[in-house]
Amino acid sequence: MTPDEPVRRDALRLYTFLKEFTELRTQTVRSLDSYDQVLWLSDIPHEKECVCAAWDRGAAEAPDTWIEIHRPKVPSVPMPPPALQPWLTASDLQDTTLEVPELRQETAVEATDAQGDVFVETRRLEDHPEVKQQWEKYVEQHWWPWREERRRVDPIQSVYTTLFSIYQKQQRLGEQYELVLGLGLLSWRLPSSHIVRRHLIAAHGQIAFDSHRGVISVSPGVEGAKPILEQDMLDPQHRPAPDELRVLTDEVDAIGDEVWDPVRVDSALRGWVQSASPRGTYDPQLAPPDHAQDDPHVQLSPALILRKRTDRSFLRAFDEIISQLKGGDPIPAGVYQFVTQPAQESGTGEQPADVSSDPGDGETYFPLEANDAQRKIVERLATSPGVLVQGPPGTGKSHTIVNLICHLLATGQRVLVTSHTARALAVLQRYIREKVPEVAPLAVVLLGEGRDALQAMEDSVQGITSRQHTWDADVAARRVDELVQQLDEARRQQATALIELRAVRERETYVHLPSFGNYEGTLTQIARRLKAERPRFQWMQPPVPIIRETAALGRLV
Repeated sequence: MTPDEPVRRDALRLYTFLKEFTELRTQTVRSLDSYDQVLWLSDIPHEKECVCAAWDRGAAEAPDTWIEIHRPKVPSVPMPPPALQPWLTASDLQDTTLEVPELRQETAVEATDAQGDVFVETRRLEDHPEVKQQWEKYVEQHWWPWREERRRVDPIQSVYTTLFSIYQKQQRLGEQYELVLGLGLLSWRLPSSHIVRRHLIAAHGQIAFDSHRGVISVSPGVEGAKPILEQDMLDPQHRPAPDELRVLTDEVDAIGDEVWDPVRVDSALRGWVQSASPRGTYDPQLAPPDHAQDDPHVQLSPALILRKRTDRSFLRAFDEIISQLKGGDPIPAGVYQFVTQPAQESGTGEQPADVSSDPGDGETYFPLEANDAQRKIVERLATSPGVLVQGPPGTGKSHTIVNLICHLLATGQRVLVTSHTARALAVLQRYIREKVPEVAPLAVVLLGEGRDALQAMEDSVQGITSRQHTWDADVAARRVDELVQQLDEARRQQATALIELRAVRERETYVHLPSFGNYEGTLTQIARRLKAERPRFQWMQPPVPIIRETAALGRLV
């Protein structure tokens, strides 16, 4: 047995437990009907306002944009002549499903008699042939052209509205949702009677809205499409064999940004369904199938999906770690320290080589107010590989994090701050800008996955690069000396104040022995006794003016 074999065994147990625990918390989604929003790419009309990469599968280069929809100009229904308006129904005039709206057979209009009185007159259509002639001319020259344009535009507007809704929801709850492109819709009625209707391949995407041009576009994620094979909707017995599955997983990983390559994508999808069942079939059509079959059927059927984030990434990470540990790869220092932490805390065993310790003079550099608990965290960090700090909302965790960041930076260390949600990081970033603006320009910030987040990160990197180019070591050294002198002066003033306060406190607590009579105790005790005995000694008058002593400074005035 090698020396690190017990540590490797404990590490395998740890990550196996984490994987199984995560699987228990993950809810199985068998149908994409459970997702928040789904847009089938086959619903995108082939019109001039629309661009869809699915229409040109097999193009020479991978397109930078998957979908682009320009806001269509929805025409208003043409206004009919005034003579026709009493014979029309407004709702029928807006109905594009009608071949020709029907005129009313009779209508009531206001008329004036010979005396000038107004009355309501009922008119019949058959008595006014000129109305029908004018109506036929209006329909042919105005209403039919409007109806055809409206029929063309309505599907575009429907897709545009759906994409706009997806954009708004992701902007509002971006850290909780993810946008993916689904490829290879699996339709299968399992022997257990469960119906599976999910895509086998999911590629990361992002959506952008240009408000000036009225254009919504969907493109690969910031870090690329990164397609993955998803099978969590199936039990292990319904998946391909492990050896074949490894090959298929590698094929999907090799797709990269070429998600519209028919050779690679169709090969992976066809290989999966044929490996899962001898009766499995594949169809590269874009439109989704109507119903599930008893045998597994995979159809390309690309769709844009907005769904809540799950723990899939954690499961993939745990699988990769377990595979590496079983393969004999070196145990990372962090894992080694974690699984051997009890021995180090008990005092047995040596200090880990890479545990961070304060390289300075033991000074704690907190720019904000601090208490003993925060200083204790710094002491623990100097001797331990990690410290857990927890507390309910409002207990000052952000305040503590800012103090710790500044201290670690002041002692020459680099700091990574991460969170499950971008919102928590945004709160911390705003706190740093408001409380310690000098530190804010030193941070490389990445909040979220959109283009705005990427641009913000690039701006922060450029800011740091600019400061590095204008850095003057001599100026910085003089500034450090000035601050050190100010710190020393502040400490001297603090020490003087403490000494004076201690002297005042000692005079209040010093016990005087009886030097005359039987008066003894602290000054307060003696004063209280004298006050109590005052009725007995009214004839006594102070021979000298009363001397008053200030408690704060301890001087006589």
